[in-house]
Amino acid sequence: MSFLPTCKIQIDQYEFDFANSIEIVSSWKELSDKCTLKLPSKAVLSIADIIDNRRVQQAFTFEDRFKTGMPVSVWLGYDGENNLEFTGYISEIKPKLPFEMVCEDELYNLKRQPAVSGAYSGTLKGILQKHFPTSNLSNKIPDVVLSNFIMDKITPAQLLQKLKEHYGLCAYFRGKTLFVGLPYSEFDSYTPLKYYFQRNVIGGTDDLTYHKKEDMKIKVKAISILKDNTKIEVEAGDAEGETRTLHTYNEPDKAKLKAWAESKLNLLKFEGYSGTFDAFGVPFPKHSGAVALFDERYAERKGQQYLIDKVTTTWGTVGFHRKIEIGQIISN
Repeated sequence: MSFLPTCKIQIDQYEFDFANSIEIVSSWKELSDKCTLKLPSKAVLSIADIIDNRRVQQAFTFEDRFKTGMPVSVWLGYDGENNLEFTGYISEIKPKLPFEMVCEDELYNLKRQPAVSGAYSGTLKGILQKHFPTSNLSNKIPDVVLSNFIMDKITPAQLLQKLKEHYGLCAYFRGKTLFVGLPYSEFDSYTPLKYYFQRNVIGGTDDLTYHKKEDMKIKVKAISILKDNTKIEVEAGDAEGETRTLHTYNEPDKAKLKAWAESKLNLLKFEGYSGTFDAFGVPFPKHSGAVALFDERYAERKGQQYLIDKVTTTWGTVGFHRKIEIGQIISN
């Protein structure tokens, strides 16, 4: 294997295996994944011939053929062994050199659906089934009760944003499946991808800081949202520390809520890394998944496991790389 970066891009009926550059940004903190494609202005592409069900070669200008709303799929890998990295739609076209297109996942369609108004009381899953009837819903949607949830001329995309802001939920698509819930709760268990500083972490590119537990100052603001849509709040930890806001549901007892907040401090005040590191294209990390970091220089840090907050994937003349932002530690 030569480890030559390869790609496959399909836009509507057009399929090709080249690009000037590709960038895909994916994070549970955002409603949508974004993919930016930079392409030559003209090319010869393989296009499906609908008449006799075969592919033929055609020369054309990208700007003339590609339109907003067209479906996009991007596969990336090495030596032709490509993995599906992005599916979505063209959301913006920038006719310059190189030709540039910005693509967005399934949220693209939600932004263009009719606005809704009214009040809703019921389960979180119920409101999603009502206002996202064509979306596949994750089976990990939590059992959260909404009371008098007001919608005033908002699109389904704005509805998701309001759920995020009011209930502390995250919302994103995994392919065509919509997940709404607490951060990091999409998966029941984790099989961490292994990264070694002396092997598959690109040397000199990490922006990681190692913290001692006793040096970390953190204040937790815990918010419990009750069934009547009221909230109670408590604080725990260091009064002058960095504030982290955490949400839970249907816990009316302040003492129990504070005990829960204090238990979360053990994960937030940890001895370990924070920040980002750069790696090669393989393996295939996903946000909300996990990584295990190994550093042969420090035996005490061997195999520490972290959840993934964000993955920025780049592909092009400089190679096939990932910038991985780590979040909460899950193992010391």
